[in-house]
Amino acid sequence: MKNTILLNSGVITCSAVISSFLLAIINKPVSKHH
Repeated sequence: MKNTILLNSGVITCSAVISSFLLAIINKPVSKHH
């Protein structure tokens, strides 16, 4: 099934985005720039 492959790649992409996002938050000092 190609649906499982698409789902797995989607999960991997989401994990990569979330992990890099968390790393950016951890590395940068907490600021109210938003």
